Amino acid sequence: MTTRLPPPVTRIATVTVLSAMLALNASCAGRQANHIGALWTWPGAIVSSGISNAVYDARRARVKAYVTDNVDAIASQATEGTGATLDEAARIAGVPSNRRPDLYRQLRDSHADFFAKPTREEVVEAVTIAFMVYSSG
Repeated sequence: MTTRLPPPVTRIATVTVLSAMLALNASCAGRQANHIGALWTWPGAIVSSGISNAVYDARRARVKAYVTDNVDAIASQATEGTGATLDEAARIAGVPSNRRPDLYRQLRDSHADFFAKPTREEVVEAVTIAFMVYSSG
């Protein structure tokens, strides 16, 4: 058995919640930059964010799978700062060509930080993160 609130209480609660949302939104929607944005843009932003996150997650999963399968070759090539396996991981991650030398230099110069982790899973995660940080988005 459900209990329904009397209609006046429901209307008052609804008006109160909507008024609070509008007041909060209005306080952040001046001419200056804000992080909330206009209320009417929220549905589009939610959908766009969901799609963007799904695309990123799928790309990250491909990078992690490749790194998992090739972590030894990546570690070896990282000491040299160049190699076909590094290039393929960067391609999968979407690292622009002009950012690859910086990524490879970081993997080489901080080799122990990436590849001397206690577990293989931690190495894979650290290397995956490095590729994703340097990716285009």
